[in-house]
Amino acid sequence: MPNGIAISGDGRTLVVAESFRAPRTRLTAFTVTDDGALTDQRVFAEFGSTDTESIDGIGIDSEGAVWAAFPWIGEFRRVREGGEVTDVIRIEPDAAYPDGGTFAVDAILGGPEMRTLYLLISDTSPERLVNGFDTTGRIEAIEVEVAGIRD
Repeated sequence: MPNGIAISGDGRTLVVAESFRAPRTRLTAFTVTDDGALTDQRVFAEFGSTDTESIDGIGIDSEGAVWAAFPWIGEFRRVREGGEVTDVIRIEPDAAYPDGGTFAVDAILGGPEMRTLYLLISDTSPERLVNGFDTTGRIEAIEVEVAGIRD
């Protein structure tokens, strides 16, 4: 199932997060032609099972690496094409919501220098979602080395 989607700064690569692709989740890349057609489908990176390493939102930086949110394990990872993970950010539960858990939802670069990584986090867990419990969310920000893409 496609979930997150992002396009490179030069507009030539489209990356899709395949969140529930059995048996392993992955980022799939396509080349974007001048007329907008998608060609050259390829595996950008492959991860573990949908039970642990399902991918949610994604964003691309100026080097073409992808910041991907992994909800079930509360991580954000920067991944290069080929699967090399260069950075991992693990999120902690919100002290005001200690029984909620951590759910990494999305990551996007912005700010004046495009080096602020905004992390969308839901203070929930799979169990809370299934049972309809209330949840809260938050946005955290962290400075990163590689800038994002300006429109």
